[in-house]
Amino acid sequence: FDFSLAVRYALSGNVLEETVTVCNEGDDVMIYGIGWHPGFNVAGCFDSARISFPEAGDVKRRVFSPAALDAGADVPFALEEGNVHLRHDLFDDDAVVLSETGGRAVLTCADGCRVELRYSTPYLGLWHTTGKEAPFVCIEPWETLPGRDGEREDISRRDDLLRLGAGECRSHSVSFVF
Repeated sequence: FDFSLAVRYALSGNVLEETVTVCNEGDDVMIYGIGWHPGFNVAGCFDSARISFPEAGDVKRRVFSPAALDAGADVPFALEEGNVHLRHDLFDDDAVVLSETGGRAVLTCADGCRVELRYSTPYLGLWHTTGKEAPFVCIEPWETLPGRDGEREDISRRDDLLRLGAGECRSHSVSFVF
C-alpha cells in the first residue's frame, strides 16, 4: 500500500503522549494493523511488580498457538484483586494478550516506581523474553492480532484489521503517565 506514517510525541507535565497518524496515499482502500511495543525496566523490582487494571471488565486472554499465532479463541483471565503479579513463568508461552482491560494499565513496583498507560485499543499484550529472567516487561496496546495459525487468510476479510479509504488519515494514541 502507498501510505505515510507520522509519529508525534508530546510531553505535558508528567504525561507523554505518542500519536501515530497513518495516511492512505493510494487510490484504493488500505488495510493495516497497528500497535505499540513499549518496554519498562523492572530489574530491581521484578518480583514485587504488578500491573493493575482499574477499569477492567471481565478480562479475557487470547489463545495463541506454539507458533505465536492467533488460535482464534478467548478464555477467562483471572486477575488477583485487579492485578497481574509479574513472574517470569507467566511468559513461558510467549505474550499474554488480554482484552476487556478498560483502557488503563498501571505498572507499580514496591519501591514506589509507577507508570500508567492509557489506551483505546481492544487488546493489550504483556511480554518479556520467553524462557529468560528478563529485567523488563513490555506493555503493548494492540489494535489488531497476528494472523491465525494454520490459515492462509485474505486480509480483506479479516474483521480486526483497520481500513482507510483513498486519501484518508487516522490517528492512534497512547499516553504514559509517570
